[in-house]
Amino acid sequence: MPKVGNYSHRVELTGLNLGFTNNYSVDKVQQLQLMATSDSTSRYKGGPFGGQLSFLRVEGTKTADVNSITLMGTSDAFGRKLVLEPTTATLVGAVDVGASGRHSAVYKIDIWFNGATDDLFLFIKTNAGTFSLHDVTLTWRE
Repeated sequence: MPKVGNYSHRVELTGLNLGFTNNYSVDKVQQLQLMATSDSTSRYKGGPFGGQLSFLRVEGTKTADVNSITLMGTSDAFGRKLVLEPTTATLVGAVDVGASGRHSAVYKIDIWFNGATDDLFLFIKTNAGTFSLHDVTLTWRE
């Protein structure tokens, strides 16, 4: 029986520790496998992807001089095949920022992405200083 309706998926990576500075670098990139969700069958990971990207949240710690980050998404690890145009967001401190040091940025996305694989590579740069990425959440619909 064919699928009917709208299905939401979430990819979440936690426990990361990748530092970004004020320029993009192919040495500093975070890969997401969009089909690697808890509600997806593992046989689909790495295969062709088609879906509506809708929400992206990054969370981490920062040096005092960082106010914003610019995020760009591509379908290749070299940053050549643009999927998400560079977008700047203000880092917002968590309610317990004094204890945790955590800051987040949220990106609302409304783009249909149909890729040869389910890979999405995130490149981040700061306005100054260093942002250390700890968690990433991305949601998409099919």
